[in-house]
Amino acid sequence: MNTRKHPSLSPWLIWGLACAFFFFEFMVRVAPSGMLRYLMESFTLSAAGIGFVNACYFYVFAPAQIPIGPLMDRYGARRLVFWGSVLMTFGCLIFATAYGGILAATGRIFMGLGSSVGFVAVVYISSHWFAKERLAFLVGMANSIGMLGAVIGQGPTSLITESFGWRSSFFLYLILGVFLTILIGMYLKNDPNNPLPTDSSPSKDALGHFVSVAKSPLTWLNGVAGSLFYSVTSVFAGLWGIDFLSEVHGIKNSSAAFGISLIFVGWMIGGPVMGKLADYWQKEKTILWITPLGALCCLLPILYTEALHVWALYPLLLLLGFFSSAQILNYTISIELHDPSSKGTVIAITNFVVMMGSSFMQPLVGFLLDSNWSGQMDGLLRVYTKDAWLIATSVFPIALFLTFLINLLMPKKGHQHNPEVSF
Repeated sequence: MNTRKHPSLSPWLIWGLACAFFFFEFMVRVAPSGMLRYLMESFTLSAAGIGFVNACYFYVFAPAQIPIGPLMDRYGARRLVFWGSVLMTFGCLIFATAYGGILAATGRIFMGLGSSVGFVAVVYISSHWFAKERLAFLVGMANSIGMLGAVIGQGPTSLITESFGWRSSFFLYLILGVFLTILIGMYLKNDPNNPLPTDSSPSKDALGHFVSVAKSPLTWLNGVAGSLFYSVTSVFAGLWGIDFLSEVHGIKNSSAAFGISLIFVGWMIGGPVMGKLADYWQKEKTILWITPLGALCCLLPILYTEALHVWALYPLLLLLGFFSSAQILNYTISIELHDPSSKGTVIAITNFVVMMGSSFMQPLVGFLLDSNWSGQMDGLLRVYTKDAWLIATSVFPIALFLTFLINLLMPKKGHQHNPEVSF
């Protein structure tokens, strides 16, 4: 849709609100990683327990990806983004006032359900309010804005938590959520030049596309590869990385939070670079062979080199995020495996598999920590040895190597290249 059909500022306002929602979504998604030890102490939870609580976000986020596309087509972005913001803000309220693991998990469930519309809404609004020639740029920019939210959700949130407590951080999120919800309710509109359908009956074409995509083993194999690749970002950077750096490398929490946020900065830089490189080189599979190995070469010294100075650690974390950003190409591969008319369904199923992997991996690391716990306590908080951390985080090098192997098995098959798709 060409922007000349709209008032000059309307498309950018609508797109900006969708990006603000996406930004807030990432802040909420990664926020617990900067306050992990405080949450474990407040809720009297083990590592497996807090891993489960945080993963509740993904337990609802992942399956919600499948119906979001058809619902967006049926009702437009305005309703879904508004109610998504309401649910996410309500989840922040529950979490901020929780005094037990059950209520905290309930808060994460509401956050995950509300967040599930974010990426789909960005793509939907970008494609409806702007000319198609701008789609790749707009989606790439929105992806970088989301990663900036992850950066804010870690370093600055960690500093606020250390100074004022973790509840203050989430009450601040609550205030931001209320403000964002009001703005969305007032200004976010559906595209008047693309009226919504009036037929409420389910689409047989949509069901046919879903069956066609879901019955292909390559759909799931590619999704698993993307999920394993993304686990370094969503599980290590998104939850356990800050405590790992603090405990294993002996750096203070705020410095560890800054270091882990560099993984997301690497994504911000690498996402557009990987998309442009794939577009120019036309060899997505080759990039997906090289980058997991590059990420593995960065991760191994982070995990296993003793007394690594922060000025060596920080560049490695940045490069880890840069190489990991090639995971967006798994979405391009998934589209190339199927007819272009199934694009929405392909993205939904791939995103479902990717996010389900995060929901299993977060508590898995916690379970491995608890399984190797020596019994040492610091007040109400379990203290895990360096060996326990190294055993638990060994899942990430394994995941990257499996990513490499699975990508080797994927066939070369191409419809039209579509570099703009990201997670």
